[in-house]
Amino acid sequence: MCAWWLPDAPRRTLAIRAARNPKGHWHWCASDTPLETLQPADPGNGWQDFLRLCQRHSLAPIPIGVPLPLQPAQVPKPWGSEHWYTGIEARGVAGIGPEPTGLPLPWLLAALPGHAGAVREPLLLKHLAPHAEPVFGDLYFEYHARKEELYLVTSVDPRAWPDGGRIRMGFRKERIATLGESGLRAAFAAAGRAYADVRRRMDALLDQRRTMAGVPLDAPLAPEVLSAWTAELPAPLRAEDVQRREALETLIAEQPVTAGDVIRIPPGVPHGLRHGIRVLEVQTPDYERRILYFGQKVLTGHDDDLDAACAGMCLRPPSMTPPEPLPAPAGVTRERLAQVAGWRVERIELPPGEAWRIPPAACALAIVVTGSACFDHLLRRSEEGAFIPGPALAAGSRITAQEATTVLLATPEPQT
Repeated sequence: MCAWWLPDAPRRTLAIRAARNPKGHWHWCASDTPLETLQPADPGNGWQDFLRLCQRHSLAPIPIGVPLPLQPAQVPKPWGSEHWYTGIEARGVAGIGPEPTGLPLPWLLAALPGHAGAVREPLLLKHLAPHAEPVFGDLYFEYHARKEELYLVTSVDPRAWPDGGRIRMGFRKERIATLGESGLRAAFAAAGRAYADVRRRMDALLDQRRTMAGVPLDAPLAPEVLSAWTAELPAPLRAEDVQRREALETLIAEQPVTAGDVIRIPPGVPHGLRHGIRVLEVQTPDYERRILYFGQKVLTGHDDDLDAACAGMCLRPPSMTPPEPLPAPAGVTRERLAQVAGWRVERIELPPGEAWRIPPAACALAIVVTGSACFDHLLRRSEEGAFIPGPALAAGSRITAQEATTVLLATPEPQT
């Protein structure tokens, strides 16, 4: 297979073994170890020899044709952390299968293309978990030229937001009216350059502290450490930081958010999640972005041409349309949230004990938002995900709520 997510896209050979258990259900395992090391000791002993082989090589026996747990890749960030349920990228690859081992998600997609309708790269689902501290937990103010995004707000920390959370989105209408569109772009670019200058001077001093403490320059810092180190910077520099940051923020619009809100972000719209607000994010599996404003050190590369970035952004916040109700059995609430990158994204709400059959599709990705539910026989709790292969959906795969449960469900739209 081709490891297309790595630099130079190296080719790798997977060794695959399969066996049928006493109930007649097929399982398989895979390794990038050379084939000869996976030869069974007793080829005629079937299932037991397969299990010994898996144990000997620390491989997970993966059942075929049934829902499987998603194992998120944990990606630390300066502002908190991301949990990539389906991420396939050089910085992290999500896993799939029984814990604690499982296997990389792209291995399953390559080895069993019929499980996902030949999807090479699924829709990207991830959880964003910012720190609760202001500034240190605020995400970058950025936009994407191609990527579509959808946020489902899962919680708002009341300690950070006693009166309700807010998200940065586009620019203030009154400032657009006063300055005009070209004037606002120029004003933001000038304010952004001024703030970036002081931000880099602060980061240079903080990097000296990192070096003294033996902390890698590209490693995220705990907010309490970063706060303590920042408090030791020269007072005039800290005051300049606050002044220039506030000048930028007088141009940026915000909108209130509460748990359960659905926020759709079209390409080109600048946005920035704030501290203490957790969201499930659904997005095009594309990692391009244009960072406009950052309140902490950016650890991954970005384009410094702020004038060009400002020229390409949309100024006005998007209109928020409510989710579209979909047909569902009595007691079940089903809503269409969006179509993102050719995938249909829905929210399903089920009362305790209620079961709902997932319509047939090439495959399905599911995240339990609140509560707990069984996907056929696979139990998933809040913030846990599942991959449901096409054969399971064709056979009538169901979600059964163990308690009041909300599920985010994504399925590829049929190809026409």
